[in-house]
Amino acid sequence: MKRSAAFSCQRLFLFALVLAVNYFLMPLSISDSDSAMAILLFLMPLVTLLTCFAHGCGHQATWLLPLLSALLYLLSALLLFDSSWFSFTFLYAVLSFAGHGAGRWLRRMIEREQTAGKNV
Repeated sequence: MKRSAAFSCQRLFLFALVLAVNYFLMPLSISDSDSAMAILLFLMPLVTLLTCFAHGCGHQATWLLPLLSALLYLLSALLLFDSSWFSFTFLYAVLSFAGHGAGRWLRRMIEREQTAGKNV
């Protein structure tokens, strides 16, 4: 029997580790203003969105990852950036929840199509 509220700490830890690397190590790889633009405005949000989407597509997805993503970004903003980057915490929270929600929606649509195909 399939449990709908299954939870995996290992899976959550793996995705949180990817997000931590994204938030803490990616800014350290900035060498000039061009790479800063590419990393901070394009690559970090994209990795956040795709990581949360991939987590949302899994059967053991929980809403803890988007919350953890926003918390990790807030910690990295405290340690690595100045106070102007605190406003981006809301952006990363929205990206995390949007990616996670889109992944869960896609998984449910695929499951619905598979069950409809079995009933025919």
